[in-house]
Amino acid sequence: MNKEKAMQTARNLEFEYELEKQQELIKNLEQDNAIAEGKTRLNRILFSAAAIGMFLAIIIAIQFFRNLRRARAANELILQQKNEIECQAKKLEELNKFKDTTFSVLSHDLRSPINALTGTMAMLDAGIITPEEFALHKQELDNKLQSVTLMLDNLLQWAKSQMKGEHTLDIERINVKRKVLKSFAVMKDAAQQKGITLTHKVSEELYVSADRNQLAMVLRNLLSNAIKFTPDGGTVQVAATKKNGKVEITVSDNGVGMTNIQASQLFDGTPNQSTAGTVGEKGTGIGLSLSGDFIRNNSGTITVDSEKGKGTTFTIELPLA
Repeated sequence: MNKEKAMQTARNLEFEYELEKQQELIKNLEQDNAIAEGKTRLNRILFSAAAIGMFLAIIIAIQFFRNLRRARAANELILQQKNEIECQAKKLEELNKFKDTTFSVLSHDLRSPINALTGTMAMLDAGIITPEEFALHKQELDNKLQSVTLMLDNLLQWAKSQMKGEHTLDIERINVKRKVLKSFAVMKDAAQQKGITLTHKVSEELYVSADRNQLAMVLRNLLSNAIKFTPDGGTVQVAATKKNGKVEITVSDNGVGMTNIQASQLFDGTPNQSTAGTVGEKGTGIGLSLSGDFIRNNSGTITVDSEKGKGTTFTIELPLA
């Protein structure tokens, strides 16, 4: 009896041990599950934090690049405004220089021939000179009046192009030979007074695309310049040919020529110091500069080839019509 009781007690103790063991195992499993759930929650929190951080980083990056782009745009605008101000300042400086040159021309080169004309007419009216003596000076006076006319035309055209800052063109198909012959007719008297021969080598079939009035002014200025710096009895020739899809027009003389420095300053866009011709002819110093502007306006080019004492050749290239 005691033996059975002892065995029952042993079995009870074994059962209780196993029960405690199972309870301990369950408790450990519950702790493990709690830890796993804690880790899962922590991972979720970390993932959410990382996602929020990445989202914020993207927003910050987008805002940064937007601000950077705005800053660049602002800098570009400031730089553009700075360039515009500098261009306006340069333009104002050029206009002031033009104003000074214009007043210098009007006070000297333009007033001189007018004074000569009015003085001669006054002497004729006062009987100091006879009509016969006046006739001896008529050609010289005509030359001065023609010079004054060209001066005024150049001054007005120059002022218009400089003050307005724009060039209104009327491009049309122009026969080169006819335009050259009309220019010869205008400059005929000035050439005859110096015994200068005007010749041309221009085909009847050549046409250019250009503004008629501006081309006429250019040819007139180039012929006037050639006559001015060619000694008595010299020759001025105009030639024209097709070249690389354009028309090349040359105005050549066998006059006094010029230095490389003088040639380089002809088309720099500013009035040049007027140089007296072979018989003291005056000019404004803007005719050739104005011609350079007009040729460039008409999608052309103008160059000069000259040697001191051996003459000058101006070359114009204009679009072929």
